[in-house]
Amino acid sequence: MVVLHLGGCAEYLMIEAQRGSDALIGMSKTEVRMCAGFPTKTVTADGSEIWSYEGGFAGGSGSVSLPEINGISGPQMSRNGAAYCHAQLRFEQDHVVEVAFAGGTDILGARDAACGPIVKGCIDYRSAARQRPDG
Repeated sequence: MVVLHLGGCAEYLMIEAQRGSDALIGMSKTEVRMCAGFPTKTVTADGSEIWSYEGGFAGGSGSVSLPEINGISGPQMSRNGAAYCHAQLRFEQDHVVEVAFAGGTDILGARDAACGPIVKGCIDYRSAARQRPDG
């Protein structure tokens, strides 16, 4: 049961990372600061500005086991290491044109799941903007 729950959370975060990546495209610098906060680093190169955001989940060693059923031990899933996301947003003419994720972003095999929390606020922000009468 625990493994299934952890896997479901990782899959949810993976979906949030995908949705967030899509939601960020076209957003202005002001909108990104409103939904994601100030970047941890900025770089200007080749006519573009790149903002970086970082986040992750602490790791550890050990395992998670499913309970014993009818005298048979449940399977174990090891968990070690940490998941880390370095989200990069590239701006041209004040708007996001590209989003890329780097680092050890996978959680339990769910691609880019560690990036979900970084972009989640922008999904909510964009949804709220669309629901406003002027949005």
